[in-house]
Amino acid sequence: AQVRFDLDLPASSNDDQAVGTGIPLPEWDYRKQQLITDYCHLQPLLASQAPACELPPRLRRSAQQ
Repeated sequence: AQVRFDLDLPASSNDDQAVGTGIPLPEWDYRKQQLITDYCHLQPLLASQAPACELPPRLRRSAQQ
């Protein structure tokens, strides 16, 4: 079976800025039944069009640690 995707993506000028090279994470290979270290990367982004806002009170204590 073939699956076709038609992605309507915005122009690269609207992309968020990548912060660093990403956080390496393991991936479980269910066929081999083993954990593959550093298989994928979580990419933190800095939003280009998000306004600054105050941190909610419930998160302030953990953010200061």
